[in-house]
Amino acid sequence: MTNEHIPVALERTIDLLTPALTGTAPCLIDATLGLGGHTEKLLERFDSLKVIGIDRDKNALEKAGTRLARFGDRVQLIHAVYDQISEVARDKGYSDVRGILFDLGVSSMQLDTSERGFAYSHDAPLDMRMDQSQGVSAGEVINTYSHEELTRILRVYGEEKFASRIAARIIDARKIAPLKSTVALAELIKESIPAATRRVGGNPAQRTFQALRIFVNNELFTERSWIFNDNEYLEEMLQIEAPPGKFPIRVELVNPRAGKVIAKNFRISKGIARITPDGVLEVP
Repeated sequence: MTNEHIPVALERTIDLLTPALTGTAPCLIDATLGLGGHTEKLLERFDSLKVIGIDRDKNALEKAGTRLARFGDRVQLIHAVYDQISEVARDKGYSDVRGILFDLGVSSMQLDTSERGFAYSHDAPLDMRMDQSQGVSAGEVINTYSHEELTRILRVYGEEKFASRIAARIIDARKIAPLKSTVALAELIKESIPAATRRVGGNPAQRTFQALRIFVNNELFTERSWIFNDNEYLEEMLQIEAPPGKFPIRVELVNPRAGKVIAKNFRISKGIARITPDGVLEVP
């Protein structure tokens, strides 16, 4: 199992969280548990630590449960999305949380599982949902959304310069037959982009696949005013009664779009709290 997943920036994460987790019975929320790599190392390092692990991917939770079983009741795994942090913590009886860890974006496990439809290099159904038990799939978006809606998704979430052209090709193609596979979509995207552009910048389908994944999973929560858009989620998260002082949050980013949004909007939070350059959320 441990060979299946290498945690991102592990030692840096541990260094950042150490001041908060060195104490009596500290609690950490791993808001994007994945396969549990970060949580495993933190539980090994801090003997009295308890972790609430949250993930929307049931397959990941099952694998993480196997990996972390040896820690017993020191870890609790919850099927939820990370905007439900405060609700989950209260339901589990924790009001004093010392740290929160976010590892944002698609995981290597999801990319490597071809049938999930995240990768344009594998032929698979157009799904892309991190939680396959609910929500709209990428295939439904591709085959039912209007030209205007598709264009907006590709521009906003993928920063795709040829969004309108790709959307038009999608509309034309699905009039003949629904687009059902990742390879078919990737080939259509390639045909939509000028040859000179295709020769540089990697696979031409990259931005469209990123945009669809972010939209399908509502990763940036723009329609729901999550933390990256305004204060509502931050205020909700701080209802967990963390001690005054330094409340560590480690945010690890996979896609550059999330990084740009955070850099623009998460720097300052109207005086409620602020993020320092080394990733510490300072709570007044």
